[in-house]
Amino acid sequence: MTQIIHGLPNDRVISRGYPKITINESSAMMEIECTVPEHLAGDVSCGQTVKDLFPDLITVYGNASLVDVVSAPIAQDKLYKETLKFQIYESSDLTGGGSSPVSLESELNTQDVTLPLSGHKNYRTCWDHDLYMGGDSSSTAHFNHTIADAHFSGDSTPGADVTPEDLYARWAWVKPGDKVPEGYGLQLFKQCTMPGVEGYQRGRVCVTVVRRSASLPKLIKAIQADYTVSNPPEMFGFTAGQWLRCGSSLKKNAGRWEHRQEFLYAPDGWQADLYTGGNKQQDTPKVGGGYTNKEGIN
Repeated sequence: MTQIIHGLPNDRVISRGYPKITINESSAMMEIECTVPEHLAGDVSCGQTVKDLFPDLITVYGNASLVDVVSAPIAQDKLYKETLKFQIYESSDLTGGGSSPVSLESELNTQDVTLPLSGHKNYRTCWDHDLYMGGDSSSTAHFNHTIADAHFSGDSTPGADVTPEDLYARWAWVKPGDKVPEGYGLQLFKQCTMPGVEGYQRGRVCVTVVRRSASLPKLIKAIQADYTVSNPPEMFGFTAGQWLRCGSSLKKNAGRWEHRQEFLYAPDGWQADLYTGGNKQQDTPKVGGGYTNKEGIN
């Protein structure tokens, strides 16, 4: 019940002729115009229901959800006129509980990822670097060709573990196309074994979860947990590492809401401190995903 304090209402007072219901082929809306005291003007948020804001209003659309509000001062001192628009849904179950079920689907796939060649566990410098040696490479007095070949190719023959320092005092690994260091008479001894190769392919394990329901708030609640370290409903046996709950998409399809979400798997775990707040933090996006070069890679 509305109370009067110093001649002013301390709650929203609905204007005569409201609520108004508008129904078209694609949606149904409820509009409520009301008078509010200054301290309440604009003190609403999208997603609140008619029942939340007008608990004394008797209507079958009490669970309609607020989508827009306009506030403007009126002639009387410290009073505002508010126009609130609410979305009416097909289902009366919009509070997150009740009889509206949520169907669930899970699908495993791998996302192609290109990683730098130097990150490969078997990486050798000779894959993408030419070997330059100093002095006259034709002179055995300055150069041990057998040991140099073994060092470059990675053969398991005796002497293969020696370093270029053992071969000659001046040497350099140079990427094709880069400038060769000047001095010391550096000459090309061996070309790289993988010319033109900059990276290699791996797959990041991803689970896509699709939820469908007539209850929008049930799905909105799921979106609020985006960008947190949490497991998908079905992990398909990938349980040793950690999962990152990533972004969502939401659409309406044949009268039901469809929420699609991805989970990325990291065998070595995610940096949990970067994802504790989830989607509620509203951070400004920055370059970098906050994961190591091993996270999520097969």
